[in-house]
Amino acid sequence: MIDMVIKGFDRKNKLIFIITEKEKEVSEAIMQSLGRGVTFLYGEGAYTNLERKVLYCVVQLSQVPLLKQMVKEIDENSFISILDVAEVEGKGFRKDSI
Repeated sequence: MIDMVIKGFDRKNKLIFIITEKEKEVSEAIMQSLGRGVTFLYGEGAYTNLERKVLYCVVQLSQVPLLKQMVKEIDENSFISILDVAEVEGKGFRKDSI
């Protein structure tokens, strides 16, 4: 409850990190199906030393199930990390007034 008071009750948005070998297909699916932008970050596996594109995307909470389903259909070996977003501003998102 204290967490809700400090952070707020309204957690409508999620930050998604996706690691996949099919970054082009996954990013296109997110942009076309969800209407969300995707940014490529560049990472390197600590164990494998393989360079990878990491997909960075913010979506509405209601879009998360479809996003997960799409990503797994394209690449069942993908890695998805989903985080709470305290605040987001920019194209496709409106700032809620308190």
